[in-house]
Amino acid sequence: MPTTVPIKLYRTTERANAAAKAAATEAGTGAAFGTRRLTAAGLVEELWELWGDGRALVRSDERQVHMARAAAG
Repeated sequence: MPTTVPIKLYRTTERANAAAKAAATEAGTGAAFGTRRLTAAGLVEELWELWGDGRALVRSDERQVHMARAAAG
């Protein structure tokens, strides 16, 4: 099974939804899986929710120190 899913970008959400509905109608029941249809803004929002901007509250080594201190105290 592929680890990536193809993405098609559309100018508006309405166009993306219409394309998804058309693909589902053409492919038949349950056969329209495999391609995401989004707007550019929707793709950015989805990736931001998944990856953020790289900031973290603490690094992994700092987390280990804090956990060791908490366990010892």
